[in-house]
Amino acid sequence: MYELLTIIPAPLTEKDLPSVSLKIKNIIEEQGGQIKEEKNLGEKTFCYKIKSISQGFYLLFNFKIEGEKIKILDEKLKQTSEVLRHLIIKK
Repeated sequence: MYELLTIIPAPLTEKDLPSVSLKIKNIIEEQGGQIKEEKNLGEKTFCYKIKSISQGFYLLFNFKIEGEKIKILDEKLKQTSEVLRHLIIKK
C-alpha cells in the first residue's frame, strides 16, 4: 500500500480539481495501481514560495501498486504540469 500526496498550484481553481484528480488516478491505474482512497485536504498557504506560487490544493491518494512501478509513476507525475510537487511513501 502506498500513499501519494500531491500539491496542485492555486492558479487552478476548486472547479479544476476533479479533472486534475482524474488525470492523477488515470496515471496510477495505467501502471496497474488500484485506488483505495482519495481525499481533498483543501487549499493551504506554503511556508515559502514554490516556483513563485504561494498557495496550493493538497490531494491525497492511497493505492496499491507493484513496487517496481513506483519509479515510472514518479516520472509521469513529474511530467504532469498540473502537479506542482508530489511525494510517494510506502505505508
